[in-house]
Amino acid sequence: MPNDRDPHSPHAWPGVCGLRVLVTGASRGIGQSISASMAAAGATVAVTARDATGLAETVTTIRDSRGRVQSHQADLADTAALPRLVGEATASLGGVPDVVVHAAGAQARGPALEIADEDWDRVLSINLTAPWRLSIEVARAQQAAGRHGSHIFIASMLALTSRPEVSPYIASKTGLLGVVRALSTEWAPSGIRVNGIAPGYIETALTRPLFERPGWREATLARVPMGRFGEVDDIVGPALFLASSASAYMTGQLLTVDGGWTSS
Repeated sequence: MPNDRDPHSPHAWPGVCGLRVLVTGASRGIGQSISASMAAAGATVAVTARDATGLAETVTTIRDSRGRVQSHQADLADTAALPRLVGEATASLGGVPDVVVHAAGAQARGPALEIADEDWDRVLSINLTAPWRLSIEVARAQQAAGRHGSHIFIASMLALTSRPEVSPYIASKTGLLGVVRALSTEWAPSGIRVNGIAPGYIETALTRPLFERPGWREATLARVPMGRFGEVDDIVGPALFLASSASAYMTGQLLTVDGGWTSS
């Protein structure tokens, strides 16, 4: 069964209260849920995404709950614009972000022999290059301000295993695990922690084509030891934990949230 605890309840995670948080991919799915939860826990949140409509819905949801949120529409594939995004987020948050959550993602499905070069480039750009460069910009600002920080990368259980016909996605998410390890080692002396979360199968706009395939849901669910697919709110608790001082001695780690898939 899903978690009984409401991750969006105010001050459910007091260790997050007062933090400044930047969340990408905040217009839908995991990014949207994490944004709302960070705000409910008392953080001031800057949300960003390409989809202006979805981003506006996120902002409305948070403000209706009396959360503090600022919106910045941006295309993360335009990596040259990332320094400006960090500057704008810093201004709107009233200071350098304490936490950055990389939840934006892209997918390209099909046999490896049929994947177009432009699809490979797009997935790697959004899933791997953009979060790496954005974290570089945030960490540069954090170090200049003498602040500690937490960088949270939303990876995938496919960083640890494999499935057919998603080779660009697997390559990008496996690369994120390398980024987590490398940056955590470099930035630990500055008090900047870098960790990742590896969700299992969660029905979102990105995965919906899979869930709609005849027979896929039943066959895949049979391999999940917990007997259910994940929900976006299942990723909220790990994100709040990694953002807060509760994980102060953790860096370079990947928290796998997959119902037991990778251990079975």
